[in-house]
Amino acid sequence: MLKRLATVAATAALIVGVPTTAAHADPTKGDLITLDCDNGETYDIIAFSNGAWSPGLRTDGNGVLRPVAFDLTGTFTPVGGEPEEVFSESTSKKVGAKTETTDCTFTETSTDDTGTFVLDGSVTIVVPRG
Repeated sequence: MLKRLATVAATAALIVGVPTTAAHADPTKGDLITLDCDNGETYDIIAFSNGAWSPGLRTDGNGVLRPVAFDLTGTFTPVGGEPEEVFSESTSKKVGAKTETTDCTFTETSTDDTGTFVLDGSVTIVVPRG
């Protein structure tokens, strides 16, 4: 089960990708994650890598989201309900003084024959242009 938690945690970390260039192709594989943001926008991204700061590719074009902080809480409830396993992780990086950011939240749920995993998270992203 710890391997499953590690895999889900790595997937969650994909949201915090820091791209240095724009994406050049629409993603064809990966996990679809919906971010609901304080700026009134909703962004659907595809997370497809295992890196701690891998890019999140927008599904509405070739853009990427640049996260600067995230806070994750994962809860695994095994079949039968006890004992529940919980983990939390937070990280952040510096952002320029003139950089506009917004806070976003997301929830992902996964169930298999061993139990149910719920990942609740928040991510601070650089507000995308255009």
